[in-house]
Amino acid sequence: MDETAAKRLVFAMLDADGDGVISKAEYSARVERVTLATGRTDDDPLVIAARANGARAWAAMDADGDGGVTFDEYAAWAGAEAFDTVCEPVLGGLFDLADTDGTAPWT
Repeated sequence: MDETAAKRLVFAMLDADGDGVISKAEYSARVERVTLATGRTDDDPLVIAARANGARAWAAMDADGDGGVTFDEYAAWAGAEAFDTVCEPVLGGLFDLADTDGTAPWT
């Protein structure tokens, strides 16, 4: 799979309603779904951290600040640097939320 195809795949996963724009609500829904599924509360430090990491990622992705991320905007942002500095903490936070017994090998 080439880089553009990989970006399109990730974009499609984030664009839950398929309208061609990732909304802030769509992006934030991942944390909310994991929080709900694991029974964590809003004041759980892992929930707070995951939301904060997500907010930083959203701000970086939504370069023009219009509240939506198009594929072109996403493609321009996504890459190795974005993964290392923004995505890795977001994904780590999601994994931490899902690790309800604290035994995950990534911690």
